[in-house]
Amino acid sequence: MKVAFIGYPKVGKTSMINLLLGKAPQLEYRPTIGLNFGQKMIKSMLGEHELNLWDFGGQKNFWPMYNSYLLNTRLCIVVTDSTPTGVLKTKMIIDWLNKRDDNGGDKMRIIALANKQDLPGVMTAERVANVLRCDTYPVVAIDPLQRENVIEILKTNIEQVVKVE
Repeated sequence: MKVAFIGYPKVGKTSMINLLLGKAPQLEYRPTIGLNFGQKMIKSMLGEHELNLWDFGGQKNFWPMYNSYLLNTRLCIVVTDSTPTGVLKTKMIIDWLNKRDDNGGDKMRIIALANKQDLPGVMTAERVANVLRCDTYPVVAIDPLQRENVIEILKTNIEQVVKVE
């Protein structure tokens, strides 16, 4: 199952995938050039699921490629840094995703991860959800103790996707 991580630069998309794969967090920012990939097996109540994790570079020069990258995506995880400005920018991504209708005939589930919840001045996940108008979960992608929480978020949403199929 294809799972895409999308968002602006420096919001934690790569950190989120590294967390899922059990890799040590990178505390220094390194931009994703184009795409990064990862694979993860997840067991849910509905069986085993092999996830193909796609990490999209957030820089504007990669945006024209997003339509092709998103083709056949079943779960799209939009990552935001939870700052008021970041959330408003992320809302534009959510709106664009909701307007897309070309996904190989499949409906794509869209959720948001309100990352960087450990920083001062960020919005709570509940407030982020009110702005983005989609299921939103609080996370800190550089905290290894959050790994099981993020895996549970994936399981819950994969089950939603599988039930629809």
